[in-house]
Amino acid sequence: MYVSARTGGNEKYVNDSLNPIPKPKAFTRTYRSQAIAFNNLWELWCNNDNTAILTVRGSTAKSESWLTNFYAAMIPAKGEIIKADGEKLPYCFSEHPQAYVHAGWTISTSYLMQDIAARIDSIYKTGIKNLIITGHSQGGAIAYLLTAEILHKINTGRFPKDLQIKTYCTAAPRVGNLYFAYDFEQITQGGWAFNIINPLDWVPEMPLSVQTTEDFNSINPFAKVSNRFKREKLPKRIALKRIYKLLKKHPEKAVRNYQKILGEKLTPSVNKAVGEITLPKFANSMHYVRTGQSYVLQPNELYHKRFPHNPDKIFTHHSHHAYICLINQITD
Repeated sequence: MYVSARTGGNEKYVNDSLNPIPKPKAFTRTYRSQAIAFNNLWELWCNNDNTAILTVRGSTAKSESWLTNFYAAMIPAKGEIIKADGEKLPYCFSEHPQAYVHAGWTISTSYLMQDIAARIDSIYKTGIKNLIITGHSQGGAIAYLLTAEILHKINTGRFPKDLQIKTYCTAAPRVGNLYFAYDFEQITQGGWAFNIINPLDWVPEMPLSVQTTEDFNSINPFAKVSNRFKREKLPKRIALKRIYKLLKKHPEKAVRNYQKILGEKLTPSVNKAVGEITLPKFANSMHYVRTGQSYVLQPNELYHKRFPHNPDKIFTHHSHHAYICLINQITD
């Protein structure tokens, strides 16, 4: 958390007079990237025990940083981004054909990955084989995707098999659908990826999510529901069809609206921010779910005194300061 809070160099933030954040004792920053894509940035911190921290900056005050958050239409978890000059940025967070992820954070991850891959190669040659990936808020969302991408690259031989990855996200929002979550949890099971959550923080509840009958496995109670209705007598069959149509219609309409507003309408702004790009086709889904192993830090009385509830200050329970206070509850 001390490293994460310093990612990007916001000294005013870490030196808050009421809640200063201590300096990391064991780790030293060895690299800071340039700001790219949606004002995304990452850093590398190392210690003397052959361990490195890859930390990703969260949202900044710049409009393009928030644009990537709002560009929340889903795209396949495996595909490629094509730049205007023809350069292709392939990505793979899951091999499952029904796994979908957040479009904006996929772009951010793919742009950062170009730089990160070379740095991983470099530090591995120095003997560093233990890599901790971390990020707060938007940085946590990108950390999820980086973890999935790097682990898939290990499986395909792009990175060495003995490179060990452990992930600690804090306040990370939801990044993909259930099939992405299944795959991510399978490749990180056994305590290799966590999202630390303050239950008073609204960010882990985002983005907005809608589940339709199309989000289920192919074998499900809705797949051949019309055949089941045929078994009923005519009056009941008509009533059941009408009810089912109403229940099915509204979620599907909501997905189309979200896809249009959080995808199609924002695409021109995205192209203006990062340059003309071509993405895989938007998925017909907005079923965002919580992913990975969550560690929930329940606030105590001391926390409530230091961070009183104020509806006008929407980031009170989202800051590093609030999360560090909660962590100190269980470590003091």
